Amino acid sequence: MIKPMISARQTAAGMILLTGLLTACSHPLDTRTAAVQASLSESNQPDAGQNPQKQTEPISRPASALSSSVLSPSPSSSSASTFDSPPDSASAASTASFKEGIFVDVQALDNPLVNQDIKGLLNKLMKAVVDRDKEAFAKLFPDSQTATYFDYQFEGSPKFRFEQAGDGVIEQDAEGRVSIPVEGKVIREGQIYDFFWLVYFNRIDPDGWKLIALD
Repeated sequence: MIKPMISARQTAAGMILLTGLLTACSHPLDTRTAAVQASLSESNQPDAGQNPQKQTEPISRPASALSSSVLSPSPSSSSASTFDSPPDSASAASTASFKEGIFVDVQALDNPLVNQDIKGLLNKLMKAVVDRDKEAFAKLFPDSQTATYFDYQFEGSPKFRFEQAGDGVIEQDAEGRVSIPVEGKVIREGQIYDFFWLVYFNRIDPDGWKLIALD
């Protein structure tokens, strides 16, 4: 009877020892697991002040949307950005029936700011553009550099139709420049566009009135 009692004691002691070892080992494992989980949780959190959502980059405007009827005299402007408004959805038939020319009676402009010299320059401007006459166009400006800056209007084999002049605000600024709104349509590279200009004139002594800008 002594031998079985010793075996029982040994078995009980072994079980107690095994339980103790398992308990001791389980705590460090749980601690490491919790630490790893906490680290992963922190790494998934956005930094302070950072938007957790992905920012969508703005869509660049296409070249056609960027095309404008305003012709800026600023040297930083490019001719690509000073073309006319987006094209009409014109068919081949409408472009074929397009009539270029001057359909404006400049002499009918009744405004004290628009004298006969300015009216004459405006008529010559429209005629030079319709005729695609760069030489006549250049003579309207005070110098060749200014004329060359604006002669990109002849790019794209354009055909101009001037429809209105002075239909808007005609004004004179503090520097004496008189601006006249001019608008119409143009075919450029097979597309019909509406265009709008502010045509600027100024008196430059001793030469008198000159065309100075298309804005």
